[in-house]
Amino acid sequence: MLVQFINLPLIPSLSKEGKENKIFHLFFVPLSKGDHRGSTMKIACDFHWEMGHRLPEHAGGCKNVHGHSYNMRVEIDGEVQRNGMVMDFFDIKKIVQPLVEKLDHSFLCSETDMLMKNFLAKAKMKCVLVPFQTTAENIARYFLDAIRPRLKKVKHLRRISVRVAETESSFAEAAEEIGEWRNLKI
Repeated sequence: MLVQFINLPLIPSLSKEGKENKIFHLFFVPLSKGDHRGSTMKIACDFHWEMGHRLPEHAGGCKNVHGHSYNMRVEIDGEVQRNGMVMDFFDIKKIVQPLVEKLDHSFLCSETDMLMKNFLAKAKMKCVLVPFQTTAENIARYFLDAIRPRLKKVKHLRRISVRVAETESSFAEAAEEIGEWRNLKI
C-alpha cells in the first residue's frame, strides 16, 4: 500500500509537573496504486549555519553585534516525474549548500554599515557584504533570488519557498512561482 505522510505542527501540552511536552501525531493517508506522474507534490530540504550580523537602524538590542544559529527550509512544489521524484534531494543540496557555506561562521554586513565594514576589514574576519539590511526577511529573499535562476530550466517545478529562522519561534519566508507556471493566468 502506498501512503502519504501528513505533518501536523507540534501541539504543546503540559505534563503533571507543569513542564511543556511537545506532542505530534503522524498520519498515514493511503494513496491509490499506480503511477503518480503528473501529480503535484512538495519536497523540502533543511539547512543550518552560524552567522553574526547587526541591524544598525534598529531601535532595540539588534543594533548591537550578535549572532544566530540559522535554520532554513527550501520547499519546492512540482510535478512528480517518471523516476517518482519531483527533484532529487541531492540536486537541491548541490545548489543550496555552497550558498550556505559562504555564510557559515561569517558576519553578514550591509554595504552601508561603514562602522562594521571598516572594523571587519581591519580585523581580517570572514565577512559577506550585501546591499541590504540583514533582516530575516532580506536573508530569505537573498537565498530565493540566488536559488531561483538555478532552477529555471526545470520546467515541471511550480513554486519555491525559502523559510529562514533566526530562532526556534521566529522566521521569515519568501516564495515565488517558477518555471512554466510563473506566467500562467487562472
